Amino acid sequence: MDLKKPAEVFDRETEWASLTRFVEDTSKGLHIGVVYGRRRQGKSYLLRYLSEQVGGFYYMAAEEESRLALDRLSATIAEFENKTLTYSFQDWTSALRFLVDELAPPLIVIDEFPNILSHSTEVPSVIQMLYDERRMGQAKKSRLILCGSALSIMSDLLGGAKPLRGRARLNLLIRPFDYRESARYWNIKNHEIAFRSNAIVGGTPGYRDFASIASPQTPEELDTWVQETVLDPTNPFFNEIDHLLDTYPRLTEIGIYRSILWAIAHGASKPSQIASRLARPVTSINYPLGTLQKLGFIKKEDDLLHQRRPNYVLTDPLVKFYEVVMDPRIAMLERHRQEQAWAAAQPGFSQKILGPHFEELARIWTRDFASPAQWGEHIGQVGSTTLNDPTGKAQHQVDIIGLAADQADESRSRVLVLGEAKSSNKPRSAADLERLQHIRSLFVARGIDAANAKLAIFGRSGFNTELTQSAKHDHDILLVDLDRLYEGE
Repeated sequence: MDLKKPAEVFDRETEWASLTRFVEDTSKGLHIGVVYGRRRQGKSYLLRYLSEQVGGFYYMAAEEESRLALDRLSATIAEFENKTLTYSFQDWTSALRFLVDELAPPLIVIDEFPNILSHSTEVPSVIQMLYDERRMGQAKKSRLILCGSALSIMSDLLGGAKPLRGRARLNLLIRPFDYRESARYWNIKNHEIAFRSNAIVGGTPGYRDFASIASPQTPEELDTWVQETVLDPTNPFFNEIDHLLDTYPRLTEIGIYRSILWAIAHGASKPSQIASRLARPVTSINYPLGTLQKLGFIKKEDDLLHQRRPNYVLTDPLVKFYEVVMDPRIAMLERHRQEQAWAAAQPGFSQKILGPHFEELARIWTRDFASPAQWGEHIGQVGSTTLNDPTGKAQHQVDIIGLAADQADESRSRVLVLGEAKSSNKPRSAADLERLQHIRSLFVARGIDAANAKLAIFGRSGFNTELTQSAKHDHDILLVDLDRLYEGE
């Protein structure tokens, strides 16, 4: 079977390869795959194409009661078989047994699986039973993929003492496109515009469907694009954050979750800082923080050298854009005054969105796109850290620190790179290099193996002549501008 990725599917080479390996595996028995990811990542798009290529059966579960779901499944089977007669399933055991044993297509896809679990919690146990039965004797080959957008529910399917634990051959998380893929997907050639737009809408492919005008290529076009899409109250972008939160019925006290997202968007990254912004005790936000993390709205990033100092950051740039730019000006936007609102938002957009986003892209570049030859060996963890300077009575924030592979704690870390990332309109200078050199010496003084660490300076607006000349004569200095961030290594 030659399962070539359709031309209509942008990128997703790795994901397609994982799916085709799962389907093409010739071993007998029921193989189970789990595919999940946030909304609008293209999961259904991928699985529909895959199912069509292999002649598989695709069923999209809806929000409905069990009886209606079984009846609709029966109608979908009849359509698949091109019959007018429908089947009558009394329960999910008989329905799934029919799918696997009688219909027996090369692939069965049940999409939005959490909708079934909402009324029929026994279904994973039924699938476990079918799986175990088909491990005996000479069971024929069957492939079943369960897909869903509710991250916590889908990831829990294979965890703990759940029925499907240890029974899945595929556990595939569909992530947003990275910043380079996003630029190609939106067909944005100008790296400055690609960076700014990525800081607004991120790498979620489904967001492109919301844009009714061409992708921006100049600063003027970007301003127009933002005002006519994300800031337009008649555009789906405008209420996307509400739809994202509505996807998860467990968020019953929506106010606390929205408040936490607001606090993180405005710079409160530690639990104590978030609680302080909300005027609540830290213990009262532990559960909401964990829930938002499970649902994929936030992620916890440890200080790379101080593992007990976690920072929380938002995962979807559009959520941060809403909290920083849109929500404070919602009344203005609802009166269709997008131009005035966008102009008023520029200071906050630059400081709270563009700055942190540039730092994040610098870390991604260091980890995923920089040539390993630059470090002399493979880089492992990449993150940020803080460093105390007892002599200068100061604390330094280190934007980028990369450790050698398998080095993860302060006592034995070998630092391969130290970096600083600045999103300002001012070219970086020798002062930035001097600061990094000082930080490197502080690491060495503390007994950390950093004497040979490369010094990387990331400048959105480039570098002055003095710094450029220094980098030419010192191979330990790396200068990374937007062009190198998007095209180089």
